[in-house]
Amino acid sequence: MTNPMSWKCVLPLGMLAASASSFSQTKALNHLFTVKKSYSSTTGLNSHEDRREFLTHSAAMALGLGWMVSSSPARAAIPTMDDYESTTNGALLKQKKDSSVPESAIREMGLKQTTLQSKADLQSLGILTERSLDALKVIVGLADWAGVRSVLRGEGSNFEGNVLSILRKPYFGVKGGERVFLKILGNGESVSSLEDAREELSFSLAELEDFALENRSIFFNSLDRKQMDELIAESGFKENKSEGEKLLSVARQSAISFKEAIDKL
Repeated sequence: MTNPMSWKCVLPLGMLAASASSFSQTKALNHLFTVKKSYSSTTGLNSHEDRREFLTHSAAMALGLGWMVSSSPARAAIPTMDDYESTTNGALLKQKKDSSVPESAIREMGLKQTTLQSKADLQSLGILTERSLDALKVIVGLADWAGVRSVLRGEGSNFEGNVLSILRKPYFGVKGGERVFLKILGNGESVSSLEDAREELSFSLAELEDFALENRSIFFNSLDRKQMDELIAESGFKENKSEGEKLLSVARQSAISFKEAIDKL
């Protein structure tokens, strides 16, 4: 499994230049650099707190260096946390009409199972899970790892409470847990079989999220995002998506096994 505490970000250095307008396309590489920060998985620290602390320190360091430059002030945009949040961490998957992801795929990835009160509801959950994972192929194919992570975590209005996120919670996040499913299925053995199948699928989804977390890129403002896209286009860079596609395939197979387990209950 990849290290979920390892991630990379792209930081703007325009504030260190004498004038942002003096940069040519061939010098744009000097405007950007990539920092990859890895944390030991054994530290026990909260990943969100670590990430925010790193971002805060990085922004403060960059701003301090900018003040030390004696040349004329740069006109490049200085990133703010609001600017950072508005770029959705560089995700291509947006809740706007200009998204490069088809609306049909967004709907499928946001599918919800509103009730879990019968075996028929569980069977419906199995079907919706397969459909959601099939749609996830679209953004995996785009190497949109920030978007993949948002879908798996059920983040944003389009994906909150989606089937892929509730599958990762014990007993699907249902209040009462084991007692509720004991009433639905009638015996403890069936409940255990259902939860075992859910845990197996949850594990494969977690592996895919770990990979997405490690490989996503963070852009602090839209200017950096635009310039990086231009550099990638000019260089002809192609990201290796094979590992992400393999992990998605494993998750898809786990979803099939999950549905089969439900049908046997």
